[in-house]
Amino acid sequence: MRIKSIIMLAALGFLMPGCFATQYGIPSVVNIINNGGVGRSGSAESSDMVTGRACATSYLGYFAIGDASIRAATRAQGITKIASVSHTTEGVLGLTAEYCTVVRGWK
Repeated sequence: MRIKSIIMLAALGFLMPGCFATQYGIPSVVNIINNGGVGRSGSAESSDMVTGRACATSYLGYFAIGDASIRAATRAQGITKIASVSHTTEGVLGLTAEYCTVVRGWK
């Protein structure tokens, strides 16, 4: 009976999403593999544009480390004028999830 309970708990743990990378209130559920992105704004394109990226990583859905803010992404490349902001998510097996903010603009 004890082994059956352990197996059931393990199955529930696998079926329940372990990590969430939220995109403006829309959770990106990660049970096996997730790799996606969402563009938010902007249409400018120029050869002198640079891209800044800032990420936060979640482990097991319990711990999150990092700064995925627009401010951190602009500081990464010294961007002073923003052209577009987008977000990406990646995750594997509910163990880790990474949420990144990608900012394109000019120095």
